[in-house]
Amino acid sequence: MEKPQFSIPELSKADLIKEWIRRADEDYGAAKLIQGQVPEYLYTVYYHCQQACEKYIRAYLVSKEIEFPENTQLSGLINKASKLTQIPSELFTEAEEIDYLVVKFRYPLDLLSNTEIDFVNLLAMVAHFREYFVSNIQID
Repeated sequence: MEKPQFSIPELSKADLIKEWIRRADEDYGAAKLIQGQVPEYLYTVYYHCQQACEKYIRAYLVSKEIEFPENTQLSGLINKASKLTQIPSELFTEAEEIDYLVVKFRYPLDLLSNTEIDFVNLLAMVAHFREYFVSNIQID
């Protein structure tokens, strides 16, 4: 069976950055909404938090014209960003914490309980990623 062909529209650098931010904001918004309405969906909340952080970093990297691989943990993306500028140490710590949780939640072998994840702190980390990376992007 032949794979379907998709055409990807060419985006300007500014539009690509805006799209990364828009999608990150959508993940962040989904995490907050799900956590508030259906808190027992902890894996889904966590997934959207991790995805939002990843997309905020990717928007920043695109703005600085830094290439990045498709599949990289947050700490790897922050390391790429730190080659160009001083990244606050707490973002490295938060990225490592989120990276650790992504491994824990990925498979049903290591089940997490609602008490193991402080969702208020997790959502605050996403806000911190957004605040730092988006505020350091200049869109031409």
